[in-house]
Amino acid sequence: IDVGYKWEGIRAISEFKDGEQIRINPGDEVDVYVKQLENSEGYVELSRADAVRMQSWEQIEQAYKQGTNIIARVTDRIKGGLRVDVGGIQAFLPGSQVDVRPVRNLDSFRNKEIEVRVLKVNKKRGNIVLSRKIVLEEMINGKKSETLKNLEEGIIVEGQVKNITEYGAYIDLGGLDGLLH
Repeated sequence: IDVGYKWEGIRAISEFKDGEQIRINPGDEVDVYVKQLENSEGYVELSRADAVRMQSWEQIEQAYKQGTNIIARVTDRIKGGLRVDVGGIQAFLPGSQVDVRPVRNLDSFRNKEIEVRVLKVNKKRGNIVLSRKIVLEEMINGKKSETLKNLEEGIIVEGQVKNITEYGAYIDLGGLDGLLH
């Protein structure tokens, strides 16, 4: 890899493979982290993994500061919640922050990509806490306000039966529940 200033670095091809397929070609630009200017062989010592990790931390910190959502992949169920991967960085999603209602089977989220909000970041300790609940609540509130805008007396709407009791049925009208006696 030509890093400029008449310097070249070398990285194992395995860092650029996806299974057996190589993801780069001669002439492609890639981000690398310079670990050492000259090793014993005369090359600049580079790290692709460190560059990706630094970019992921920047993305996470930016999402935290701006209050934006990011995509994470659930890797494992652990005590108290889920372990998720955000661009190669491990983070924690507490069980109470997985959904708006309690989830009985957290294993059902394993290997799924989910949209989350960053609640806490501590780069020194490598600690990141996420919430999916906030994202879902915002979606529900958006649906609720949209439903309220379009709702008026005398119109016919479709809904989904959520619960049936002895005095009627609760119908989800799109983020808003109604009672059908």
